Amino acid sequence: MPKKVWQLPEGTARGAAAIAPNDGANLPRAATYGIYNAVAGNIRMICMDDSETTIAVPANYVLRVAVKKVFATNTTATGLQALFA
Repeated sequence: MPKKVWQLPEGTARGAAAIAPNDGANLPRAATYGIYNAVAGNIRMICMDDSETTIAVPANYVLRVAVKKVFATNTTATGLQALFA
């Protein structure tokens, strides 16, 4: 019997992990699909192209950006989850 191959709908994250904002270290695994946040606030980050930015996000939002670092300083959004493509 052939092996069944599961295909996720386009735009579906394949995994997630909690983010602990840190001024010193990059994320253990880059958030290649985006960041989910439970509570509104700012997210200060370094994107995969090494640009640094701070973005204000509403509660329960998926910010579609590839990120390798989330800073503790100036990050006020909480309940952050890295989403993986």
